[in-house]
Amino acid sequence: MVELVLPFTSIGPADLPRVGGKGAKLGELHRAGMAVPPGFCVTTAAFAQFFTAANAQALTEALDAIDPRAADELDQVRTLGAQLRAHLEAAPIPEPVEAAIREGLAAATSADTLGPGPAWAVRSSATLEDLAEASFAGQHDTYLGVRGVEELLDRVRACWASAFTDRAITYRRQHGFRSAQVELCVVIQRMVAAEVSGVAFSADPLGGHRRVASIDATWGLGEALVSGLVEPDNYRLDRDAGALLEHRVGAKAMAITMTATGTATHDLPEARRQQRALDDAQLALLLALLDAVEAHYGEPQDIEWCFEAGALYLVQARPITTLYPIPEVFGADAPPPDVGERLYISFNHLQVMTDTIRPLGMDTLRYLFPLGKARDEDPSTVFRRAGGRLFIDLTPALLRPAMGARLLRGLTLADPKMAAIAQEVAGRGGFERPAGRTKRPIRPLLRRIVLPVLRQLVPNLLWRDPVRLRAWFEDSVEALAQQWQRELSAPGDAQARLAAIRAFLQRGLAHALRNYFPVLITGVLSWKLIQRLTGGDPRAEALSRGLEGNVTTQMDLELADLADLAREHPELRARIHDQPELLLDPGALAELSGGPGLAEAWARFIERYGHRAIGEIDITRQRWSETPDSLLASLSGMLLDTSTESPGQHRRQHELAARSAEEAAAGLLADSRGLRRRLIRHLLPRARMGLAVREHPKFLLMRGLGAAREGLVEIAAELVARGQLDAPEDLWWLEYGEIEAGLGAGVQTPPLRQRVAERRTAYAAHAHLRPPRVILSTGEVPRLQPRGDLPPNTLEGVSASLGVIEGTARVVLDPTRERLEPGEILVAPFTDPGWTPLFVHAAGLVMEVGGLMTHGSVVAREYGLPAVVGVDDCTTKIRSGQRLRLDGDQGLVTILDDPGPPTSVG
Repeated sequence: MVELVLPFTSIGPADLPRVGGKGAKLGELHRAGMAVPPGFCVTTAAFAQFFTAANAQALTEALDAIDPRAADELDQVRTLGAQLRAHLEAAPIPEPVEAAIREGLAAATSADTLGPGPAWAVRSSATLEDLAEASFAGQHDTYLGVRGVEELLDRVRACWASAFTDRAITYRRQHGFRSAQVELCVVIQRMVAAEVSGVAFSADPLGGHRRVASIDATWGLGEALVSGLVEPDNYRLDRDAGALLEHRVGAKAMAITMTATGTATHDLPEARRQQRALDDAQLALLLALLDAVEAHYGEPQDIEWCFEAGALYLVQARPITTLYPIPEVFGADAPPPDVGERLYISFNHLQVMTDTIRPLGMDTLRYLFPLGKARDEDPSTVFRRAGGRLFIDLTPALLRPAMGARLLRGLTLADPKMAAIAQEVAGRGGFERPAGRTKRPIRPLLRRIVLPVLRQLVPNLLWRDPVRLRAWFEDSVEALAQQWQRELSAPGDAQARLAAIRAFLQRGLAHALRNYFPVLITGVLSWKLIQRLTGGDPRAEALSRGLEGNVTTQMDLELADLADLAREHPELRARIHDQPELLLDPGALAELSGGPGLAEAWARFIERYGHRAIGEIDITRQRWSETPDSLLASLSGMLLDTSTESPGQHRRQHELAARSAEEAAAGLLADSRGLRRRLIRHLLPRARMGLAVREHPKFLLMRGLGAAREGLVEIAAELVARGQLDAPEDLWWLEYGEIEAGLGAGVQTPPLRQRVAERRTAYAAHAHLRPPRVILSTGEVPRLQPRGDLPPNTLEGVSASLGVIEGTARVVLDPTRERLEPGEILVAPFTDPGWTPLFVHAAGLVMEVGGLMTHGSVVAREYGLPAVVGVDDCTTKIRSGQRLRLDGDQGLVTILDDPGPPTSVG
């Protein structure tokens, strides 16, 4: 029998499909013995009967058919939503549903112990509500102080209609839910005549600290607070000590209170406004309630509460969906030693790729990363995972003051903001080693990595010929790439292929680090020493421009060469601009003048660079050889420039950058004397050599990962053929041990399919999260205090490449779908080699992450583009089309908001 009404006393977590998130929570908490006012739920079955009887399917289908890309999408949503609500509000409630509501109300009234003259709160509760991945909070309507059965029936129907308010429709569309998925319950709960009410968080919703509670409170009913009508008091408390850390008395200018006919709003006298809404005893009761609710659910909670006659009542609870998860060890790893607070830094930020990484991508990096290993075959133990991203536990280094200080200084090159935050946190203390705890041995690190690097670095800096060193370096890199290709493509079954992939991962990066990293450090150290010897002369920065043989720069130049080939033939240029995917169809190109030559050049380009990709450190990302969408978008953007100077302009620009570097070197030498001059002369060729080959090791590693990915695709096909996976891409949701076991003869428990489904669901909740640069084991996300002297509309970052320019912003979040027009300032969350084709026509660069030596910064300097990185939230604070002043000298970006052509101003 379908139940149309359920009392709180018979509702549990399994009833969510019938009573929605809010109803299931209230029933569960009521049954757990918490002070939840009594009530009942009008189930989703009742809504389904009402909606079917109302015959509104045609309107919902029209609503779902609205194109999200349409310019008038919101207008269409408003029009159809209003029609649908009016239709539902005029529809009668089916007789069986009405009878059940009347019976439920009678039963709840007879069981009420709160006092005479019951008034009711009527709230919507959707099955899509209060989920971990999307709270849907406040999307549906609530009615307070409802009295009498007729008014209650009317409010139930209004709640059902509120499933199609503009805000609810838009929120569902943004999260990918269709109208047919709406299943609405209505919660009917005894109203509490609250004297004071509010919301409370069991973790700091802004800072993230899991042991700091934050409570907002106001006089009267909580509706005034949640509707934003009052400025509440705020109390922050130490949950462990129960101490009040700080509080702010809000204005509380008005209050909503119960009346005999519903609710009323009235102003408060000045003395009442300035009075604390909660005393210490009430705060203690709230802390105890927060502890109980969080312990019940096992995760931080956001609750709504109220006091009546000194008694505390819980009226709602939901998970706090905005908190970033605390990094945790991988399943088979040992838990970290007890050293009190721990500090984690974002590996994704260090790799300038803040997107989620799927499980096989994470597992790949664990085996590939050479630090935190006693042997090459072991997975690295330095990694932690959280929110689909990787973090590094910096605590062991901080426990060694000398090592920690050096590490933080080195971190400045990769991400100055990260280094500054970590330095500030380390200065607080709290990282002392407990008595009796021995230091973690560092001999494996010294033996495997540090000493081999130093043995090469010293000769490189002091006496080795940089020309011969570079020749050896390039020959060795190419030989190793070919060796990896042979080993990874050797014939064999799926198990043999997997073994070869794992062997490559275990030794690949360690080999590159020991043999090739010293050459890169030679270049960076020589450059930094020149800067110090010349007192920070700006000309030293120009030494990193126009480098000959940088593989990433060469890739960009060759891509621009393809655009030049198309420009030579007007019809070909027009077709490629409008339909860049024609490059994937040699037959169609053959019919166009110049097409065969362009097709051959494109094939050569993909043969050399097809192993690269957007977010290429993640092996689960498709390579350009599979999906070259970002390349095609870049080519289309390049062909927007039809000026007569465009052909060859990129080559001429590179030559100018090289000449400026030569002139800078000559000027620095001319202005130096004696020993300083001899040192600079010695360091110059080493700096240019080392900086020029900086991208070679990553290029090499990506060739290896590309070959490994090809093998994994074959293994995925084998598992699909066996019926263990539904599709080849499911492999990316597994780890190597699981794949190895899946290829064996045993039965998998749980099945691979189940693991894939569970991880897909978990990652859906992670995609919208913004990973922090630094997070502590308490959950706190520490941040730097912004400068107080910034001009209006100015964002602060870190200077990565000198120069000042004004131009039009182009915010690019997905380079596979968006393109950059010539002369625009690229504003991006991050860039890696897969993004750099956009640099060819960029006027400047603004990034959310990065440091002096991260990829985008290096390329910007080489191209002579002003660049500011580490600009928090720049992709949301800046809009495409706004005019910017990009000051690469001071690390500032000012929004001028006055469209116009780019103008160099310095």
